[in-house]
Amino acid sequence: MFVANFVALIKLCKMLGTDYNPSNADIKVTKLEAWLLLAKASLKALNVAAIPWMRAVNARDLAFKKLDALVTRIINSVIQCGADEDFIKDAQTICRKLQGKRATPKVETVPDDPNTPTDESIKSISASQKGFDDRINNFDKLLQLLLSEAKYTPNETDLATAALTTLLSDFETKNAAVTDKYPDVLKAQLDRNKLLYTATGNGAELSGKVKHYVRSVYGPTSPEFHKFAALEFHNPTK
Repeated sequence: MFVANFVALIKLCKMLGTDYNPSNADIKVTKLEAWLLLAKASLKALNVAAIPWMRAVNARDLAFKKLDALVTRIINSVIQCGADEDFIKDAQTICRKLQGKRATPKVETVPDDPNTPTDESIKSISASQKGFDDRINNFDKLLQLLLSEAKYTPNETDLATAALTTLLSDFETKNAAVTDKYPDVLKAQLDRNKLLYTATGNGAELSGKVKHYVRSVYGPTSPEFHKFAALEFHNPTK
C-alpha cells in the first residue's frame, strides 16, 4: 500500500504541471521517481528472501501435522505394553504437553508483527508448550522415556523407537531450516523499513514534505491538497 500510494503521489505531482515546482530538490519529481525505484527494489528483495523461508515453514508445518494423532497411538501402545504405572503416567504427562492438553485450557492471542511476512494475529498458541522448539524437546523426552523401557516393543514399525528417532531428527532438521532462513528475511525487512520510514530521506518523510509544499501552494482547503492528504504513509511499527 505504501509504494502504491507513493506512485499515486508522483502522478498527482505530475498532474499539477508547472505549478509543482518545489525549491527543495529532494521532492522534485525526478528525485521522487528515483526513490520509488529503490523502494520497489527493496520490496522485491524482501519477496525473494521470504520465499525460501515460507517454504521451510510450510515443510515444517507438514511434518508436524500428524504428530497429535501419532502421539495418541503411542500412548495407547504404552498403556498396553505391560510397563508399570509410573512409566505410563510419565508418558501420559509428556503426551499431554505434546498435544497441548491441560486441566484448564488457556489460549493466548499472538499480536501481529508488522516486521514479518506473515500475520501472526490470526494464530493462537496455548499455554501448553506448543511452540515448535518445545514440541521437539518434549518429543525427545518421550523418545528417551520409551527407550528406557524394555517392554515398549511395538510391532507397528512407525511406533518403534527407531522410527521415532528418525522422526525426531526430521523435526529438528525442518525446524532448523526455518531458523536458518529467517535472518535473510529479517535483514530485507529492516532494509525496507529503513527506506520507507526511518532512514534519512525515507519515503514517509518525502511524502510529508510534498504534502506541505502542495498545501503552501494551494492552501489547506483546496481540492488539490485534499487529493494529496488522502494518501497515507503511516509507519505500522509505531
